[in-house]
Amino acid sequence: MTPRLAFTIGYQRADEAAFVDTLRIHGVKVVVDTRANPTSRRPEYRQRRLKETLQGAQIEYSWEPSLGVPKRYRPLATTDRETFVAQYRLLLGEAEDALGRVANRSRRDQIALLCFEADERECHRLPLSDELARRAPLAFSHLRVRRGDDSNDQPVRPTMVGAQK
Repeated sequence: MTPRLAFTIGYQRADEAAFVDTLRIHGVKVVVDTRANPTSRRPEYRQRRLKETLQGAQIEYSWEPSLGVPKRYRPLATTDRETFVAQYRLLLGEAEDALGRVANRSRRDQIALLCFEADERECHRLPLSDELARRAPLAFSHLRVRRGDDSNDQPVRPTMVGAQK
């Protein structure tokens, strides 16, 4: 079976309009928020406003808190990646229902897994996308959003990383 394409996206330093445009350009129909706590220092990425913004763009919002990373493990994502991934995979073992919901949804709709970090290699989206790719089957493209603070950013181009099982 040919894997279906899915995406991941981070909103770090992303302009809200560019974030939504990136999703629309790639045909995303459902954003799956994988933050354990869907809040942000930036009001536009707090759960309520994000959900409203996405609805206005005809994109559904879904929150799966059990796919998020507990605060105590977050520093390991950049300081001890191997331990971080091992701990996160253990947590995924307790998130079977959420993994099943997301895998099933990905069979019907174009999804994007959401978290804060712009770079999926500093986030849990990479091991999460690998796990979902084994279940669905999916091939993930990791989207980059034009950042509001950097006029030298290149146009949005997805990067294919992992999930080729």
